[in-house]
Amino acid sequence: MMSYWPFLTGRVRRTGDRVVVAPELLTVDQARSLLGRLPAPQGGFPSEQGEILRRIVRRSSVGPVTVFYRVIEATAESYGVGGEGALRDQHGRPILVTEGIVVRGASAGISRRSLGAALRRAHTLVAPSFRDFWDRDEAFNLVSIPAQNFPPPLVDDQAVAHIVDMPEPDQPTSRPVTSAEPGSRGRKLLVTLAIVLVALTAGISGWRLWPRECGGPFSEIRLSNKADGECIGVTDGSYLFNDPNKATNANDREVIRKIHNVQKMIKTENGEVPDAGRYVTIVLLMPLTVSEARPSTISLSQILHSLEGSYTALYRANHSHAFGDPSLVKIQLLLANQGSRQDADPNFIDGILRVSQPDHPVVAVIGLGSSVNNTKITADHLAKQGIPMVSAVASADDLTMLPLLWSVSPSTSDYTQALKLFLDRQNTLKSGVIVYDRNPDVYTQSLVLAYRAQLGRYIKFPDQLFRGNTMESQTAPDVFYPVVTNLCNAAKDPNTPLDVVFYAGRGADFGAFTEALKARACVQQPLVVLVGENRFTTTKDYKDLLKGGNFAVFYATSSDTSGWGKNSVDAPPGYAAFLAAYHDRGFLDDGDLADGYAIAHHDALATAAQAIRLVVQNGQTHVPNPQDVVNEFGHLDMVHAVPAASGTLRFRPMGGRADGQLITIQQLK
Repeated sequence: MMSYWPFLTGRVRRTGDRVVVAPELLTVDQARSLLGRLPAPQGGFPSEQGEILRRIVRRSSVGPVTVFYRVIEATAESYGVGGEGALRDQHGRPILVTEGIVVRGASAGISRRSLGAALRRAHTLVAPSFRDFWDRDEAFNLVSIPAQNFPPPLVDDQAVAHIVDMPEPDQPTSRPVTSAEPGSRGRKLLVTLAIVLVALTAGISGWRLWPRECGGPFSEIRLSNKADGECIGVTDGSYLFNDPNKATNANDREVIRKIHNVQKMIKTENGEVPDAGRYVTIVLLMPLTVSEARPSTISLSQILHSLEGSYTALYRANHSHAFGDPSLVKIQLLLANQGSRQDADPNFIDGILRVSQPDHPVVAVIGLGSSVNNTKITADHLAKQGIPMVSAVASADDLTMLPLLWSVSPSTSDYTQALKLFLDRQNTLKSGVIVYDRNPDVYTQSLVLAYRAQLGRYIKFPDQLFRGNTMESQTAPDVFYPVVTNLCNAAKDPNTPLDVVFYAGRGADFGAFTEALKARACVQQPLVVLVGENRFTTTKDYKDLLKGGNFAVFYATSSDTSGWGKNSVDAPPGYAAFLAAYHDRGFLDDGDLADGYAIAHHDALATAAQAIRLVVQNGQTHVPNPQDVVNEFGHLDMVHAVPAASGTLRFRPMGGRADGQLITIQQLK
C-alpha cells in the first residue's frame, strides 16, 4: 500500500515562516530545503477552492518525491486555537500556512479521491502541532510525523477539483535569454513585469472568489444557502457553526455561547481519545444551526440540549462502565451539521463517510434530526453504505423499520395510543377535530394518519387544514383565523359540541395557533388541545401564550422529567445516573431537560456505544467496523438492554424503535 508523509509550514504572531511539521522521511535540513521553498499560488494568495498544487522533485536526497500542498489562510476554528475567525500576525496581517503531503516517486496511480482523503487526514494530524506552535511561539520545536497509509475512499470523492503542476526546482520555465542577445535585458524585464502583473491580478481574483464564509479548505465546511446563511459540514467540535454576532436578541446570544462551550467540551474529549490507541467514531448528524431567513424545525435551545445530552453520554461512555468497558475501545464524536433544511444531498452525506479512517472508522450515525422527507433520504443513503443509525427524536411512523435504522423515540402511533388511553379513562372530552399542517411533512402527515386510525370515535368534525411556515412556503400570520372560526361553529353544535382539538403541526406554528385561539369569538367556551408528542416545544417557550385563552394543552411524552425529579420511584432505572452525570458535566438547569432533546440524544449515543462495546467484550482484538456494530444491535436485549435515561431500552435485530419506554400525558403550563 502506498504511503504518504504529512507536513505543515507557516508562521505565527511573532515568529516568521518555518517548517512546523516535517515528514519523517526527511531530515530537518532536507525538510527545510525542500518544503521551505515551495512556490506559492497566484502571487502568494490562498489556493482556490478544490485546487491542489503538485511539485515533482526528481533530485532529492531520498530520491524522486512528489509534494501535494495548498496554501491556506489559517483560522482559529480550523486549527482549534482560542477565539474565532482569521489568525493574524503582530502587524494584523492574515497568517498563511502551507499544508500537504510528500509521496515517494512521481505519484502515479493516486486517484483524486484518495488524494482528497489523505489531505483531510493530514490536516487532522498537523493541526495539533500548529496549535502548539501558536501557543508556544519561538519555544516550539519542529515535529516529525511518520508514514501514513492512503485511506481507501468509500465514495467517489470530488473534493480535489483539479491539480495544478508547479515547476520543478531544477526545471527552467522557458529558454534562457543571454545578455548577448539584442534587447535581452529589456525583454527580460518586460517578461518579469508581465508575469508579476498577471499573477497579482489572478491572485486578487482568487482571493475575492475564495469562499470565506465557512471553514478552511480542508474542513469541507460550506455555505448551504445564502438565504439561510448556514455553514454545514463535519467537525470534531473545533468549528463553531453559530455566530453570536448574528443573533437577533440577548437570549439567542447566550444560547449560542452555551452551544460553543459544549462543542469545546466535545473537542477536548475527542482530543484525549487517541491516547487510548483503539477507538472508533460516532457521528452526530442533525441541524446545528437555524436559518436566518426561514422558520426551522428545531430551535437554538433544542440544539443546545441535544449537544448537552450527546456529550454527557460520550463522557459516560469513555469514563465509566455505564455502557460497557471503556478500556476495550474508546469513542470519538464528530458533529455533522445538516442545517435547518436537513441537507440530504449525496455529496453532503458522503462527507460523513469520508471522515472514516481504516484504524478509526465511522461505525454509527446518531441523531438524524426531525421527521422530514430528507431524514428518510439520508437514512436510505447511509444504509446502502452499511452504516447503522440511531434516531433520537424523529417519531414519524414512516421512519420505523427502515434498514439499519434504530430509534430511541416512540412513534407517532405510540404517542397517539397514549392519548387514546388518556381519553378512554375520562368522561368529559367526547367531541374532537383534527387541525393539521397540509405541507408535505412526514411528521405531520404521520400524526394525522395515527389520529384517524386510533381516535376515530372522538373525531366528530371534518379536518381543519392550514399551511404552516415550517417548510419552504411562507404564510400570513392570520392563517389560523379561518380555522378557529370553524372551531367556534363546531363548539356551538347542539348534538356534539366541540371540546377537544387534535393538533398535528410543527412547534414553529404552535405559537400562532395559540394566539388565534385566544382571539376566537367563542373564547368563553373551554377547549382542550391534545398534541401527539412533547418535543414540538418546551414548556417555558409557551408559558405566557397559554394565559387568558380558556384552553388547556396536554401532550404525550416519554421524558417526564418534572415527575421523575420529584419522585425517583417513578423514574426509569437509568435516569438517576444520567441526571448525576448531566449535573457533573456542568449542566445544572433541569428545566433544559423538559423538551426531551437532551435525554433522547443521550440515549441514542448510549445505544450505539453499548453495541460497539459488545463487539469487543469477548477479547476480539480488531477495531470494530460498521458491520460488527450492526450485528450487535440484535443483542441489545435482556442482560444487554441499554440502561438509558428514558428507560431500559431493548432493540430488535433488524431495526425499529426501542421497547422499554413509558409514555405519559402531561399538561403544558
